Amino acid sequence: MLRASSEQSGKELDFKAITGGTAAGDTGIEYGDLMIDFADAVLGNDNERLIEARQSIHRTLGPDAVVDSAAVAGLFNAIDRIADATGAPLEPDKAEMSATLRAEIGIDE
Repeated sequence: MLRASSEQSGKELDFKAITGGTAAGDTGIEYGDLMIDFADAVLGNDNERLIEARQSIHRTLGPDAVVDSAAVAGLFNAIDRIADATGAPLEPDKAEMSATLRAEIGIDE
């Protein structure tokens, strides 16, 4: 979906940022550095880092963006946990469609 969205928008994105293969700020996504920092903080154990990440989003994008960012992080976390818990395999057509992207970012490793 992300790749298709970027193709429609005409923006060049660096998908290696998903797995940490890109320096912060070089993703091609507006405010991508804030979102990556927030996602890393959400998945980490450092409460101070999480507080600072939320405050950075609030200062830069406003309170609605904090709520939206937290909602997206929560949703992705839930979807991933459900898929892992049920042993849901990646469908063959999605595996084929995402093969290049998965190889590019090294997610299969």
